[in-house]
Amino acid sequence: MSSRLFYPILDDLTEKILPRPEGELFLTDFWERQAEFADKIHGSRVLVTGGAGSIGSATLRCILSFGPEALHVIDQNENDLAELVRSIRNQGPAFPRVDLRFLPLDFGSSCCYRFLRGQKPYHFVLHFAAVKHVRSEKDVASVLHMLDTNVLKSARLLRWLDEVSPDARVFYVSTDKAADPASFMGASKRLMEQVLFSADISDTARARSTSVRFANVAFSRGSLLESFLFRLARRQPLAVPRGVRRFFLGQREAARLCMLAAFCVPPGVLAAPRLEASLYEVELVELARRLLEVLGYQAKLIEEGEEVEGGAEDWMARMREGAYPVYLTSPDTSGEKEREILFGAREAVRELGYRDLMEVLSPLCLPGALASFLGRLEDWMRTPEVVLTKEMIAEEVRKVVPEFEHRETGRNLDEQR
Repeated sequence: MSSRLFYPILDDLTEKILPRPEGELFLTDFWERQAEFADKIHGSRVLVTGGAGSIGSATLRCILSFGPEALHVIDQNENDLAELVRSIRNQGPAFPRVDLRFLPLDFGSSCCYRFLRGQKPYHFVLHFAAVKHVRSEKDVASVLHMLDTNVLKSARLLRWLDEVSPDARVFYVSTDKAADPASFMGASKRLMEQVLFSADISDTARARSTSVRFANVAFSRGSLLESFLFRLARRQPLAVPRGVRRFFLGQREAARLCMLAAFCVPPGVLAAPRLEASLYEVELVELARRLLEVLGYQAKLIEEGEEVEGGAEDWMARMREGAYPVYLTSPDTSGEKEREILFGAREAVRELGYRDLMEVLSPLCLPGALASFLGRLEDWMRTPEVVLTKEMIAEEVRKVVPEFEHRETGRNLDEQR
């Protein structure tokens, strides 16, 4: 493998392509609350679902540094979970007194319920597990799987926690795509926010729960930036949607944001980063350029429909000369927003007393509406013979999330290069 492809560790790589002129986000807020983190986490029992993912694993490393009594990690991806175990154990005997457990479970399954019933109550529960890609809503079955995971199972977990850990502080991670959602993924996360704060699901959850909306996290699992690294390792051209600008957080920034929202902000709060678009939005093509420059290449932009003259052999030769092909694609797939936002037209924000964090005031649906929708969703899951279309599902979702305007173009990301 070319020495150019031995890229730095992800945090260092993020710093090089996402410069922060005023310093990393959430750092001041995070350091100001070190005593509060220590007071709450030291000696506590913590459960993390989806803990082998990028954000979950970065956050649980922060939690470990404050000395919990127990840290139990649930993730359905057993391969990522195994890598997480190896990574933490290879840090040496730094956590000899922590009850560390890594469980390859579906967080919404009866097996998980059995596990929870056999444990002492938790003090904190951080829920990261989700279907998180707009790519994963290409047909009815995929949409139902997304709603089952992000909504039904999230509600089920909340009810189980009412039973087995009634005093636990609960944190669910959300997404910027939940603000005026244009995709089923965004709508499912907006529904998850409703689940967390609605009395339809739990009488006590709002009094002990928090959530936070995210921007994109650089090099997170399944992300476009991570795909660049895979493509580079496989000697494949990069592919980038033309003219698309997005917010990005580094993984350390994401972990700090979760720590603040999970342990420090008041219960009942839906939080979001305080991000100025002019400072933090960046064009995806520019990110591809910066990454290639860090690795010693120059981007060779290729318009959609064109091919490199001479095919793969020719661009391989160019790569050896320091050029790397980047295909520009059209941003015309279903569910994609032109610009990402952190709060919608029907939402307001207010101060929380943090430098880089604010509260989103988002209206809840009418009493009973969420329970009715969950009941219909349960019926669809139990009756696969019933004919459904994506528009029929969208119509039911809009009864609970009226701001949902699904952007259906007839194309999905699996059809892109």
